[in-house]
Amino acid sequence: MIEEGKKDNPDYPYLSWISGLNHLQLGQPDKAEADLQKLEKIYPHSSLYYHLAGSIALAGGDYTTALDQLQKPLQKIEFICYHFYEHREFYQQALADAYFKRGDYIKAVQECNKLISENPNWAQIYYLLAGFHQQKGDAQKALTTYRIFLDTWPQADTDLPQIMYAKQQISQLNK
Repeated sequence: MIEEGKKDNPDYPYLSWISGLNHLQLGQPDKAEADLQKLEKIYPHSSLYYHLAGSIALAGGDYTTALDQLQKPLQKIEFICYHFYEHREFYQQALADAYFKRGDYIKAVQECNKLISENPNWAQIYYLLAGFHQQKGDAQKALTTYRIFLDTWPQADTDLPQIMYAKQQISQLNK
């Protein structure tokens, strides 16, 4: 569907951004890089560009570049634009993930808490934070945060992978 949209409107920046993120999810960094190059031509130095560039660097293990790129959308004047507010949570979540993968647990948790204070109803940040706690060995915080994740998103489909995983982790951590 994304590829069809890119054919119909090749200069629409969101399609290149989403396509790049999807290619990363599918383990296709070369295709994500091609999407980034397209995005650079049609919407250079934008929040979408920096987010995708940072996500590509993060997927490749280049944490310094990832953090540099992922901080830029949150520092730009462009924050007054609609798309920034529409995607701000993704930018902050990606930054928290980059801090964690670099080994900076404290900054990762701080980014999550900052986002929670700004948008306490955004369930995905609780899921990410629970995973951070669990990976750091804090079972009680992980358990509590997985529960908050589920409580914050009661209308979610029960067969979503995140929902099923959170329920599984709660069951295991309760033992």
